Amino acid sequence: MERHLLMSCKELARKSILELVLAGQITLVEASRRMGLSYRQALRVKERFERDGDSGLVHRGRGQPSNRGYPVSFRAKVLQRYRQRYKDHDIGPTLAAEKLAQDGLQVDHETLRRWLLEQGDWKKHRKRREHRAYRERKGHFGELVQMDGSHHHWFTREHDRACLMNMVDDATGTTAGLMAPQETTEAAMRLLWAWVTRHGIPKALYTDKKNVFVTDREPAREEQLAGKEPMTAFGTACEKLGIEIFEMKWGQGAKDIGGEVKLHSLERAMQLKDRDYIVLPDPRQPASQEAFKSGGITEFERHSRLGMVEEESFHKSVEHLRKIGAKYVTLKTGAYRPADLARAIKYSSDAKIDMLTIDGAGGGTGMSPWRMMNEWGIPTVQIESLMHQMCERLAAKGAYIPPIAIAGGLSLEDHVFKAMALGAPYVKAICLGRAVFSAAMVGKTHGNLMAKKMELEGEDIETGYLKLFAVGAELKERFGKDFSRLPAGAIGMYSYIDRMKQGMQQLMAGARKFGLEHITRNDIMALTKDAAEVSGIDYVMDADAKEVDKILG
Repeated sequence: MERHLLMSCKELARKSILELVLAGQITLVEASRRMGLSYRQALRVKERFERDGDSGLVHRGRGQPSNRGYPVSFRAKVLQRYRQRYKDHDIGPTLAAEKLAQDGLQVDHETLRRWLLEQGDWKKHRKRREHRAYRERKGHFGELVQMDGSHHHWFTREHDRACLMNMVDDATGTTAGLMAPQETTEAAMRLLWAWVTRHGIPKALYTDKKNVFVTDREPAREEQLAGKEPMTAFGTACEKLGIEIFEMKWGQGAKDIGGEVKLHSLERAMQLKDRDYIVLPDPRQPASQEAFKSGGITEFERHSRLGMVEEESFHKSVEHLRKIGAKYVTLKTGAYRPADLARAIKYSSDAKIDMLTIDGAGGGTGMSPWRMMNEWGIPTVQIESLMHQMCERLAAKGAYIPPIAIAGGLSLEDHVFKAMALGAPYVKAICLGRAVFSAAMVGKTHGNLMAKKMELEGEDIETGYLKLFAVGAELKERFGKDFSRLPAGAIGMYSYIDRMKQGMQQLMAGARKFGLEHITRNDIMALTKDAAEVSGIDYVMDADAKEVDKILG
């Protein structure tokens, strides 16, 4: 009788590797490395394969009840209790699991969901699509300020309608307002100037599409000759103030969730938890509430989940930003699925944005749990290799490719050189986050220690800085008597950047490349065939093969 054997991809891969071992083509040590096993584990797997053939590679627990599974009697009791108390009320598995736990029947809500679906006791309810995707707030004051006007009978209906012009900082909620008869250019400029006087010039300003901010007129002859978009008087003022760069984000950098936001009240934490945000610790737990009231917990952390953007809304956003005077529009996206990367590149190409930043895993500056930054998403090398493949396909069609910046766990000069080469000719910049912050933190820590040491020894801090930092003499010559006033963290950051500069100069000199624009994919090689397959870079044993043959004959 014909017998079928089901094997996983992992087991099939082991079969191929062990066949190479038995054929004498590779050693068992190499096989253990490829299979990700210790030598002794690989030896046991090899012996089972020799003894039992393919069936010896199949996991021996397959088809058997799990050792950690719930007893059949317990499952029957849980389902019976659900049918008696909760089924008729259409209570879902999450709430039902909480209620069952109060009855002494502890079961994970996902396990209960699977049981109910298998028995037909509950059906999935498709959630209605939200009208628009939630946009995460900016991280810093001044990154984005929104301006709008609200027409209303502010002074009772006995008086004419008036317009409350309002500006709101996206990160902090700081506001400024101005009451005017109408939403006019004069009112908008007066409010903007009041904001600039009090808070400084914002990096970006977001408005609606009223003709105060956006014009649909044809460009004048002078504008056509200069290649400029037609702007309103307000847009011209923003341009002169330098309010010009606007970066859109899909998610929070390397993470396909929103960034962390601190919540300083229990009420707000409970409100967001009820809206299905991730709130840590869980404010619904009595222990968390008690700890917060007693001062053991001073704040909660909120993390949000974000939906992916749609093509039409992306193009509308880019068009709107340009009409209100944004000189540069950029996009930052994270290490999501390859299809999402393709959307980012294609949409950016079609919209002809000014730069696309791609953030690989692990990256980020701490606004998400460490494992999320390091383990969720596509690693930097792989996502940059995918980016290069996609850009090559679009370039072959004559499409516009925006300048691309790469980020994601990069910290050393060789990282920068390799990232530039791997993505050439499309990668124009490398982003550094945690590495620069770490240098500043180390500089500050050691600077404080040196200050205490100098105080004990009766010497000034300037002497200590000259001993501690290699760039101390250079900075002293540059800043003179103000050198001792420089923060140690700033000197640490400068030291790190100076080291990066020197390291890049050495690497580029070794490659005989004396300008970043000359770095190409031929300047690096893949040390393994797997790396060559992923990156498309020549394997080290095959690199320069034609030139070698030409030299040796």
